[in-house]
Amino acid sequence: MNRLRLRSVITGSPRHLGKGRGPGPRDNRSRRPPDSGFRRNDGRGVFFLKHALMVALLASLSSPAFAHALLQKAVPAVGSTVHAPPASVTLRFSEGVEPTFSTIAVSDAAGTHFEAAAPQNAPDNQKVLSVALKPLAAGTYTVEWHATSVDTHKTEGKFTFTVAP
Repeated sequence: MNRLRLRSVITGSPRHLGKGRGPGPRDNRSRRPPDSGFRRNDGRGVFFLKHALMVALLASLSSPAFAHALLQKAVPAVGSTVHAPPASVTLRFSEGVEPTFSTIAVSDAAGTHFEAAAPQNAPDNQKVLSVALKPLAAGTYTVEWHATSVDTHKTEGKFTFTVAP
């Protein structure tokens, strides 16, 4: 008898086993029918759960580093009407901003700009950015700002205010 047939006779398994077509004579895993719903527990679920929780924890701890400088307050206020022309526009942000990389542009309906200097931080607060203005006449003005926060994230926006003496 040849070796393959002999192996089949000794183990009681079909001839094709051992040729890559299913569990062979040396495979000691239990065989279950495919419709039994049996899944081998190899610990992958616990591994995945541990790592998913660790990633979630690290993401929650580092979220302040990913914050953007959002506009919280403006003087003159967004959409407001003021009776005296303001000498400056002051913006307060949720994060500190870099004045070197931030802009505040104030223009009228004709597109004329009224900034007298580059924007500056308040001496005691990096979250406050202001720009001095040239004298304003009665009319509606648009403030367009671009802010780069101290963690280098960029935000932008615009709003209007009206001078009506």
